[in-house]
Amino acid sequence: AAGPGGKAGHLAALGARVVAVDRNRRRAGLVAQAATRIGVADRLLTVVADGRRPPLRPGQAGAALVDAPCTNLGSLRRRPEARWRHGPDDIPGLVELQLALTEAAADAVRPGGTVLYSVCTWTQAETDGVVAALLERRDDLRLDETRQLWPHRDGADGMFLARLFKVR
Repeated sequence: AAGPGGKAGHLAALGARVVAVDRNRRRAGLVAQAATRIGVADRLLTVVADGRRPPLRPGQAGAALVDAPCTNLGSLRRRPEARWRHGPDDIPGLVELQLALTEAAADAVRPGGTVLYSVCTWTQAETDGVVAALLERRDDLRLDETRQLWPHRDGADGMFLARLFKVR
């Protein structure tokens, strides 16, 4: 879910070598355009693929950012139309996808690496619930910290972040 490429481009601008994966060809194209526009195309490879099966061997990556599809409740301030994209009945399917993407990312990361899980929402199921389920399923990950950003308090979109370390 790398499109449109802001986070991947920023990571590449900081010096990281990035493989950005999006299953939507148009959104992957936006990532490639962003990489060219900001001058990091040599460090940002864009791949059209399903993030549940990323084009990486297990343990190949030093870190992974999972910017998972979600209910987008945290972005309503600047994108009010997002309220019509998902309803309460969509949450279980989104949680399943979020878990699958994060597990695939964890598989791709080598021991000692970092997995950063990010969603622009605040539902319990998509935030702490996903992290708890992930830690219950996997004994090779350790939670370092979580952070919930709120529009009224932080002056940013509502966003949840969890940083996990792969211990083995």
